[in-house]
Amino acid sequence: MGAALGCELRECRGAQSVQELSSQCGLAVDTLRAIERGSIASPGFFAVAEVATALGVSLDSLMDAVRGRVRSLETEAVS
Repeated sequence: MGAALGCELRECRGAQSVQELSSQCGLAVDTLRAIERGSIASPGFFAVAEVATALGVSLDSLMDAVRGRVRSLETEAVS
């Protein structure tokens, strides 16, 4: 799920730089990059909440999108 979350957060970030997002949410640039790469399998709830808030995305919509990505990946793996 970490990789799907990372992809979704990267997509939500759009053209905004990691440095800008870092200053808005208070997480280190390296931590944000690791989350976006999926290197952190289960990032902390409060870290994800801070990033989502900085991006203007609700946790509910973020998790719905992540679940959709996971389902899509699972379907591709089965096919």
